[in-house]
Amino acid sequence: DVGRIPLLTAIAVALLVTLIIFLAGRPVAGLLGTRGLAALEKLTGMLLSVIAVNMVLVGLHAFLSGSLR
Repeated sequence: DVGRIPLLTAIAVALLVTLIIFLAGRPVAGLLGTRGLAALEKLTGMLLSVIAVNMVLVGLHAFLSGSLR
């Protein structure tokens, strides 16, 4: 069982990291420019697609091997 202090610490760290990423968004966008952002958007989309296909294949393999009971 996870105690309250470690759980709240993990949530606070996740929120802090998210805030830093959001605040760094504009300067990074300025550095990359329009073409850089378009390239980053395509790469992120491809990465998300790869993760989705992997999840489907893992689930299908588990289903077909009978480990989902």
